[in-house]
Amino acid sequence: MVTDVTQQVDQIASQLGLTKDEVIQQSLRYFLEGKLRELWAERVELQTQYHVTTPEEFEQLYKDDQVDEASSWRDYQRFETLTFKIEQLKTRFASLCNS
Repeated sequence: MVTDVTQQVDQIASQLGLTKDEVIQQSLRYFLEGKLRELWAERVELQTQYHVTTPEEFEQLYKDDQVDEASSWRDYQRFETLTFKIEQLKTRFASLCNS
């Protein structure tokens, strides 16, 4: 499998007049852009549902007894995880764009 991918990268690079590194870097950039869009879309759904923009605001809903913790706990965990993953990927994406 790895050999097939390597050969494909070599062929694409040759056909486009790019280096293997350029093909890989651009592929990673597009892949990360797609993943970021997916994660953002899921996060926006939760933001809209709970009218929050940060995990801290979500926590405040519990403190203010505005949502039932038992029924929304999984959403809170997912929102926090999405926020963390988005920040990680944004950092990774920025480093790819700057190299």
